Amino acid sequence: MDTAVWVRDYIDHLEDGAYVRELFASEGVGGVSRVLVAMLRSGDAHEANAAFLFIRDVVNYAMVPVFTAYLPRCGIFDALRANLYAPDYAIRRGSIYTIGKIGPRANARLLAEAFPIYLQRARSCCRGCSLSCSGSPAMRDSGPTFTRWPRARTSWCAGRSSMTRQARC
Repeated sequence: MDTAVWVRDYIDHLEDGAYVRELFASEGVGGVSRVLVAMLRSGDAHEANAAFLFIRDVVNYAMVPVFTAYLPRCGIFDALRANLYAPDYAIRRGSIYTIGKIGPRANARLLAEAFPIYLQRARSCCRGCSLSCSGSPAMRDSGPTFTRWPRARTSWCAGRSSMTRQARC
């Protein structure tokens, strides 16, 4: 049985717990995890997206609780972290979405670590885009601050969509 093929074919078996459990029964949690890590690290957006979907569904629908318990030790979060810096946008986006969906909340630190890189890329994407904070000088100089944005408006510059946001820090 080719585990990667089963993971790729999962798209035809969405939310089918029997299909997923059969794969894990055949290959074991460690075997499936190794294949998922390889797919995530492949650099191929189609491979990574198949792995993202599979991982999210197995965890979110509690199809194989042993896998969910094994997740912190199997290297998948390391692969997701590495993909936050991937050159392919689809892989970066999929990694962000998957980390957010499968938790645990402690893994938000992975996103926080990558946030300054995303700010740098966003600033360089177009001249008219800005991310600004107003408030005391101590708050402005304290580094990145995570806040809820009370309002956002979409602006178009150089043919790209971006968010121009104003917030109180």
